[in-house]
Amino acid sequence: MITSRKQMREWLRIEADKLNIRHFWIQYFTGSEFAMIYSYMWILRHLEYYGYKKTKNFFFIIPWGIFYILHRRWRIKTQLHLGPGDADKGFHIVHLGFFRSYGITHFGENCTVLPMTLFGKRTPDVPDFNQIIVGDNCYFGTGVTVLAPCRIGNNVTVAAGAVVNMKEIPDDCVVAGIPAKIVKRKNKD
Repeated sequence: MITSRKQMREWLRIEADKLNIRHFWIQYFTGSEFAMIYSYMWILRHLEYYGYKKTKNFFFIIPWGIFYILHRRWRIKTQLHLGPGDADKGFHIVHLGFFRSYGITHFGENCTVLPMTLFGKRTPDVPDFNQIIVGDNCYFGTGVTVLAPCRIGNNVTVAAGAVVNMKEIPDDCVVAGIPAKIVKRKNKD
């Protein structure tokens, strides 16, 4: 969760660097998908910041409401469904395309997600809030489905098309298949 303007600017700078945003408005008006992703993340990070501020001061409810409405509209426009506070700094969405994890997942730092990725429930009785915990430096390929409840360790790569229904994935490994299995342990040098 973002608690200060300085932290918000730092996180947005990191995300702009990952998306190779150099001249935002030129990229935006020429139709760059990276500018669209960055716009979504910009709105999301502001929503997080003002969501935190409104708990401290009632007058921040107005900017929070504006960013909440913008976030809802951009979720539909971009098909990226990531909730406020769901991702730590350095979260990287590689391309536009369906991505859904709203409220059920918490991503650690520097995670990367490709399109057509779903983080959802195994059964309807699973609670909605943070039932999938993802560690730092994880990578999710195209078409991955992760079913809650699940805890994914640090430095995990989930191969394209995998269906993860394991309760626990240890650190430093590669998982693949339907259902997903650990296919490789990364060497620690």
